[in-house]
Amino acid sequence: MVSAAGLSGDGKMRGVLLVLLGLLYSSTSCGVQKASVFYGPDPKEGLVSSMEFPWVVSLQDSQYTHLAFGCILSEFWVLSIASAIQNRKDIVVIVGISNMDPSKIAHTEYPVNTIIIHEDFDNNSMSNNIALLKTDTAMHFGNLVQSICFLGRMLHTPPVLQNCWVSGWNPTSATGNHMTMSVLRK
Repeated sequence: MVSAAGLSGDGKMRGVLLVLLGLLYSSTSCGVQKASVFYGPDPKEGLVSSMEFPWVVSLQDSQYTHLAFGCILSEFWVLSIASAIQNRKDIVVIVGISNMDPSKIAHTEYPVNTIIIHEDFDNNSMSNNIALLKTDTAMHFGNLVQSICFLGRMLHTPPVLQNCWVSGWNPTSATGNHMTMSVLRK
């Protein structure tokens, strides 16, 4: 694991972020929602199809316990929260899933070899709660796995920020400090 504070020189973290941003803008393809919502018994529960959020990943430990959500930035890089992954070395990126039950859907795993925690992350206040994770090998992009799209300069141009979605896995049960996650929702 590498923390931003552990990198030598003040400009190293900024340099890493600039390289990542360059990679993001050079990408020829990025995730686009390809499916609509599947509704369960309660129409307010928006279940998501496997192709609707191809940039959302599950970060799990070696026992396949869900730690946090992540967002694919490029073939090697994932963005997530620092609070769930600091002081861990056994993180695996699980891609291409909308259902957390491995018996219901095949999935692909990418072990993480580098973790960069924001240099000003504060575990008490949760300020700067952000981290970059680099996988051992490149993630293979397809219908179920894509990097997220960035709007760039169009961010402040209406109607770009209309009809926005947030996605994540809902906890279905909890025992002690362990939560069981199920189906991706929006």
